Amino acid sequence: MDRLKIIVIVFVMIFSCSQTKNEADKLRYRNEEEFLNRLFWEIILPVQPCFQADTSMENNELYWSDYYTNLESSRHEIYFQPNLSKPKISDFREINLSDDFNQLYTNLFNDTTLKPRRFIPNPEKVIFKIDVITDFGIDSIQPDRFDSGKLLGLFEISRISFSEDYSKAGFLLSALINEECNQLILYFAEKQANDWIIKNRIRLN
Repeated sequence: MDRLKIIVIVFVMIFSCSQTKNEADKLRYRNEEEFLNRLFWEIILPVQPCFQADTSMENNELYWSDYYTNLESSRHEIYFQPNLSKPKISDFREINLSDDFNQLYTNLFNDTTLKPRRFIPNPEKVIFKIDVITDFGIDSIQPDRFDSGKLLGLFEISRISFSEDYSKAGFLLSALINEECNQLILYFAEKQANDWIIKNRIRLN
């Protein structure tokens, strides 16, 4: 009888832990969906160009003026990798951060519960005339699509590292802007007045 009781207790504990983990995963998924659908275009579109020799503020401002005028006047496309994954350890860099954001940054690489998952941007939130292509092969991306200016880039976002109260978040963005411009950017965001605000962008390469 005692042995049966022990078996039942162990079973209940395992089931309870499993239920708790499932609820935690669902909560993280919901927050990730809300976060990415709210900030998707603020993450994707302002990716800095890979300037060549001249990086003056005047030419920088001219670039962005032309950039957004072009977006408003014609149709473009982005390729978005819909599988969110934990970043590779090789992408880790030693950088100085505040304690809160440093914890998010560390967890992003070390949290073993961050399993790959799919995310498809909400089509109702598309801005400008931009087609979001999620079904593609790397080999299918032709260089002339970059050269024509129609393709804005190929983008991949990591899983999101949240603080315990879901008020802060950190993640990586990989952005292939053209054949010679591949950027890795660390983002931090904070929830203020029930809305997500990007607080910092740090180029890692």
